[in-house]
Amino acid sequence: MKKNNKSICDFFSGHSSATTMKNIIDTGNDITGETVTLFFPGKKQKDINALFGHVTHLPLALLAIAPYIMKENCRVRIVDNRVGDTWPDDYSNDLFVGVTSKTGAEVKNCIDFIRHVKARNHHVPIVWGGVHASILPDVTLREDYVDYVVRGPGEEAVAKIIRALRGKMSLDDIEGLSYKKEGRIVHVGFPRPVDVDKLEMPAFDLVDAGKYKNLSKSVDYESSRGCPHRCAFCYNISMGNYRKWQGKSPEKVVQEIEYILDRFNPASVDFVDDYVFVDVKRIERILQLISARKIRFNWSASCRIDQFSKFSDKFVKFMAEKGLRKIFFGAESHSEKILRMLHKEYKYEMALAVVEKCKKSGIIPVFNYIIGFPGEDYSDISVTLNGIKHLKAIFNSLEISAISVYIPFPGSSLFNDCQQLGMKCPDTLEEWSSWQFVNRKDFPWLDKKKAAYTSGIYFTFRIEYIIDEIINRAKGGNKIIWLLFRFLVFPLDMLERWRIKNDRYLYHAEGKIIQKALQLLVADII
Repeated sequence: MKKNNKSICDFFSGHSSATTMKNIIDTGNDITGETVTLFFPGKKQKDINALFGHVTHLPLALLAIAPYIMKENCRVRIVDNRVGDTWPDDYSNDLFVGVTSKTGAEVKNCIDFIRHVKARNHHVPIVWGGVHASILPDVTLREDYVDYVVRGPGEEAVAKIIRALRGKMSLDDIEGLSYKKEGRIVHVGFPRPVDVDKLEMPAFDLVDAGKYKNLSKSVDYESSRGCPHRCAFCYNISMGNYRKWQGKSPEKVVQEIEYILDRFNPASVDFVDDYVFVDVKRIERILQLISARKIRFNWSASCRIDQFSKFSDKFVKFMAEKGLRKIFFGAESHSEKILRMLHKEYKYEMALAVVEKCKKSGIIPVFNYIIGFPGEDYSDISVTLNGIKHLKAIFNSLEISAISVYIPFPGSSLFNDCQQLGMKCPDTLEEWSSWQFVNRKDFPWLDKKKAAYTSGIYFTFRIEYIIDEIINRAKGGNKIIWLLFRFLVFPLDMLERWRIKNDRYLYHAEGKIIQKALQLLVADII
């Protein structure tokens, strides 16, 4: 599973106290051409988040396409909603405005920004990229305020869009582009995977690092693209050729990591690849080069249980010695019936082997689970919960980042099955902006009792994980705040541990109360 267990880095969102135009990254000072404004959505981060060690990560998707825009003699203006309160008022010199989003609340954030732009310059073209638009281009383009959709990778596409808008090429020659022509939607071919080894380095130098909280703790890095696997709940299966895995050369990876370490000096580099371990020899070579250059840093990545279980103890120890501190696994379930349905090719014995190998090497394994699937009964959930208890008994440092209640994601094969079961889907972009991924109780395969039961499991394990994460993150900060937090959460910690020990997950009133309180005081972390 993709490292949304990296959700350990995406727990928090809130509001920043910063309100000046300095929050907007305005780059390309030596460029005299038109401007391209790029918008990154998300809730504004609260300063209190930083006290608990939250990292506001860089807008990698926008930094990746920025060099290609500047090569076309355009100024890049990045508006990151998570760190800048003020949206620009002048778009008179914009060749186009680009937005990117995942499904859900980010869509609403983008819509609000686009309306802000259109109110000031009705004629500026809007280009929408990212996962949601790539999967649902027709729904996105049905809105009057969206002109173009980039499906798949955006680096080459944005450069070609600039040329087309300047009259230097035809829109019909831009593979992966969808647009409106004479009242109908046109899809130009299928997006081709880019050669990742020829990609420009993301424009990290354009970032005002001071706006991004706790970058000294960790910086995200992408060393490959694509995923060859076919998990039934994952949207990648609908991305066609984009599923083809490509890895940057070890030399390029090390060069880029060296730049990140020099630029931001983070304690950890977090690989956010869909699946970094497709080519194990590449990983070995990367670590050998890092060792030869005497580069020292911690790192994390995600891996499949079936693959990691087959790694030799020598290789696991080697990775630990070269800085691997945490490794994330999409365990999803321990019910063989559910694992077959999800196309997850592992057995419980492999999970045991993973935990044992991590224990020997000192690497922290982080498992993520999903419950509440169509066709899943209470016995399947019980198998998963008992399996977790057994794994924790072997290695208490095993972290359970979440036991999420299944929410169908558009583009996945399981999403189509859910529609056949009677799940109601949004018809418009606005409706998709309200598609929630937490605590849903409106699916036909979940009766009222099972919805409450699965929701209680989610809240219990999520609260436990967040308590541990905040305590660990805050250790290096203000000691008084850290001690005060430990004192305040002790009763809650004991309650959730009691629930886990005794399998008491119904009537989870504290979860809902805490969720509301934290949304007001800190951020959306539950």
